[in-house]
Amino acid sequence: MNFLKFRIQNFKGIEDTILNLNQVPSANIFTLIGLNESGKTTVLEALNFWSYSQESKDTIECLGFQTIQDDYELIPIGETSNFSKCSSVAATLKLSIRDEIKIKKYAEENCNFILTEQIGEIEIKKSKSFENSKCTKTNNFWTIKLVGKIKGRSKKIITLDAESETWQCIVSYIRDNLLPTILYFPNFLFDFPEKIYLEDITGDTKKQKEHAFYKEIIQDLLDSLNQDLNIQVHIIDRKRSGDDNDENSLRKVLLDLSKELNNNILGAWNEIFKRKIANKRILVEAKIDKEINKVYLEFLIEDDGYFSINQRSLGFRWFFAFLLFTKYRGYRSRKSNNILFLLDEPASNLHTTAQLRLQRSLGEMAKDDCKFIYTTHSQYLINPKWLETTYIVKNEGLSYETDENIDEFSPKKTKITIHPYRQFISEYPDQTSYFKPVLDIIDYKPSQLDMVPDVVMLEGKNDFYTFKYFEEFIFNKENNSYKFLPGLSCEKLYPLIQHYLAWGKKFIIILDGDKAGIDAKKEYLDQFGDIIKDKIYTYQDISGLPKPAKLEDYITKDDKIAIQQILNPSSKTYNKKTFNRTLQELYLTQQAFGFSQDSKNNIKTILDFIDTKF
Repeated sequence: MNFLKFRIQNFKGIEDTILNLNQVPSANIFTLIGLNESGKTTVLEALNFWSYSQESKDTIECLGFQTIQDDYELIPIGETSNFSKCSSVAATLKLSIRDEIKIKKYAEENCNFILTEQIGEIEIKKSKSFENSKCTKTNNFWTIKLVGKIKGRSKKIITLDAESETWQCIVSYIRDNLLPTILYFPNFLFDFPEKIYLEDITGDTKKQKEHAFYKEIIQDLLDSLNQDLNIQVHIIDRKRSGDDNDENSLRKVLLDLSKELNNNILGAWNEIFKRKIANKRILVEAKIDKEINKVYLEFLIEDDGYFSINQRSLGFRWFFAFLLFTKYRGYRSRKSNNILFLLDEPASNLHTTAQLRLQRSLGEMAKDDCKFIYTTHSQYLINPKWLETTYIVKNEGLSYETDENIDEFSPKKTKITIHPYRQFISEYPDQTSYFKPVLDIIDYKPSQLDMVPDVVMLEGKNDFYTFKYFEEFIFNKENNSYKFLPGLSCEKLYPLIQHYLAWGKKFIIILDGDKAGIDAKKEYLDQFGDIIKDKIYTYQDISGLPKPAKLEDYITKDDKIAIQQILNPSSKTYNKKTFNRTLQELYLTQQAFGFSQDSKNNIKTILDFIDTKF
C-alpha cells in the first residue's frame, strides 16, 4: 500500500495544502526545501500526526524527541485567542494487488463477505475539532468502497455501510495489518545505550520502553541474517544455559551480527565518505548483568581497545544510528515492511562533502516498500535527478528577500504552503531565497566558496534529461568539461546569461530551431550584442543534422513511441508529454533503452558540436 498524497488543513501554520507523492509514480525520495522557519518541520509533524502506527509514537518517545504533546499545539499561533475550526490530515493510499488479495481472503474467511470489486484507493482522515480554542472531538474518517456479497446467503451485490460489523471487521484488518508505517526522526543524534537489555527490566518506565524499542532493532538485525533466528531462543536461552555447545552457537550468532554490521555500516561509511576506518571493527557481545540478572548486548568499536558507540566521532554516531534505524527496519518480518521515513534536516551536522555523498546514497537505500521524505536547506542534500519530487515549503509570514523584512515576521501572516519545485519557480520567479539551494545545485548561482562550472544553457528540463540520458546511459560519456543547465523556456534565460557574463565564465546557449527559438536568439543578440555572438546557437546552426528544428525531432518516431509504451503500452502516436515523462523516469531509475542508430547519430552530432565549444 502506497501513499499517493496528504492533505493538511488548519494544522499549526498550515491552512490548507497538499503534498502529492504521485508526481513520479516510481519515486521513493521526496525533498522539502525552504527557509528556516518556513514550515518544513511542521509538514513532517503533520504526517507523523496522521500515523496509525504505535511504533512511530514509541520511536519518538524512546529516542527522547519532542513532538506534539497537547492538542492546543495544533492551533495556528495567530488564532490562539479563539480557534473554532477542525485540524485534520488526510492521506490517500493506493492498494497493491497483493493488498487486494490479502483483504479479499481475510474478508471471506473472517467476515463471511466475498469482495467482488477491487478497492483501489482509500482515504483516511484524522481530525480534531476545536471550539473556543479547546479540543472537543477527535475523529477518524475512512472513505473506502467495499462491494461484494454475503458468503453463502445471497447473490445480491451490496456496498457495505460504515455502520455494519462487516465493514468494521474488514477496515480493522486493513488498519492493523496493511497500513504503511511512518517513522519520524527529528534528529539522528542521540545517545546510543551502552547496554541493550533483552529481558524485561523493572523500574523506570522510560527505560523499559527504550530497551523494548532497541530489542526490536536487534530482532531486525537477526532477521537480516535470513537464518530464522529470534532473541529468546538463540541469544537469551543460550546465554543462560551454561552448555558449551550453546555457548559456541551463541558465539556464531554474535559473530554473524558483527560481520553484518561491519560489512554494511563500516562498509557503507568507507564507500560514502571515501575514508577507510583502518583496523577498526564493530563487536557485538552478550553478557548477564549480575546485579539485576538480565541478559544484555553491547555494541563496541575495537580500536586499540574497546569503546562504546557514543565515544566515537559525531559523524560516525550519526551515520551508525541512521543506517541502523533505516536499513534494518525493512527486514522486520512480523508486520508490513512498507515504511515512510520522515527525516528532518538529515546530516546537517556533517561536513559538505559527507552531505553530498550521503545524498547520493539515499537513492540506493530507498526500495519499493521504503520511501524517504526529508527536509533540508543545504544544496548538498539536493539531487538534480529528484527535482520532479522536490517541493518548496513557503511561509507567507516570512520574507528574506531584503534584510529589513526579516524583522517583519508576524504570526498572523503565517500560512505554510507546499509547491512542486517546477510550479514554484514559475509562479514566484522573484523569490529566489526559497529555491536558492536548488539553483545552487544546478549551477544557477554558486555559493561564495564554490567553483563556477562552464555550462550549456538549455531551454528547459526536457532537453536537460534528454542530453543527460544519452550522455550517461547511451554513450557512457564521462563529461568533466561542462554541465547542462535547464532554463524555464527559450525566452527566460536572461538571468542566467547576466550572471555568467558577470562571472566571466564560459557558457553556450542551445535553442530549438523553430520560430520561438530563432526569435529568442535574435532578442538575446539585440540585448547583449556581440559578446554572446559566438555563444548562442539553434539546432539549425549545427551542420550534419537533418532539417527538423526541435530536439525531440532528432529522435525517430519509432523510438519515441517505443519509449512511450514503457509507461503506456497502448500508445500508438507520439505524445510529447508522455515521451518526456517516460524518458525522465528512465533516467531517474537508471534504465537503459535501445535507441536506433539514426537517433544516436543525431544526438551524438549535437554533443560533438557542444564539445568543440569547450
